[in-house]
Amino acid sequence: MGYTHYWQFHNGTPIDEDTRRVCSKLKEAVEFAIKEGYDIAGYDGSGEPRLEEMKIGFNGRGDDHHETFLFHDPDGFNFCKTARKPYDAVVCLCLLVMKDSLGSGIRVSSDGDWDEWSEGRKLYKEFTGKDAPVPWVVQGQCPKCGSTSTINEYDNAWFCYECRNRFNGRE
Repeated sequence: MGYTHYWQFHNGTPIDEDTRRVCSKLKEAVEFAIKEGYDIAGYDGSGEPRLEEMKIGFNGRGDDHHETFLFHDPDGFNFCKTARKPYDAVVCLCLLVMKDSLGSGIRVSSDGDWDEWSEGRKLYKEFTGKDAPVPWVVQGQCPKCGSTSTINEYDNAWFCYECRNRFNGRE
């Protein structure tokens, strides 16, 4: 086990047009992170990252590599174990960009809490000019109080901030 980020696509696999659009934004984000001084490498921790029209793949460099972040023809559930190595901030940046691009079409979760995303959030703000939204928070209706408010979704266990109710997201 190790510190891991997860993402899952809803409503099936994004079509080629969505994949191209997201890859284009991820390519810009990774190039931005490199210009900011993040040492990003290819799959095995050497060489250059893959920043292609239909595939984005990168890792940390040298001893700072762990598991490869990979976005391509997405299919269902995906994850990247970073072990909190320096490239983790770039993985967080990419997940925030993916959530921004795909909205409810993607679900993001993490072993880390929002504070542990601080470096990735800072990169996102510098890259987009916007504050990073918590990617695992969605709008929903609480079955107890009926309020439509921000609900924290994590592993299908939801928490309503209005009435402090915990409930299963499938209810």
